[in-house]
Amino acid sequence: MNAPLEAFAAASTPEDRGDAFVALVRESREAGGGGSGFGALLDEAEASPERRARFGAALSSLLAETD
Repeated sequence: MNAPLEAFAAASTPEDRGDAFVALVRESREAGGGGSGFGALLDEAEASPERRARFGAALSSLLAETD
């Protein structure tokens, strides 16, 4: 799992999760080049059922913590 994706999935506080999500989006933009960095990110997140579950749980938590 790439470092920003791992950091997002492992974040344990709302602040850390928000910061890690911003870093994850930035990484996907920079990695995109002429293609879809976000598509590559999703491919990475869905590479295994465990990664998919961890990414989904972190994203769900981030959204639940948002006002």
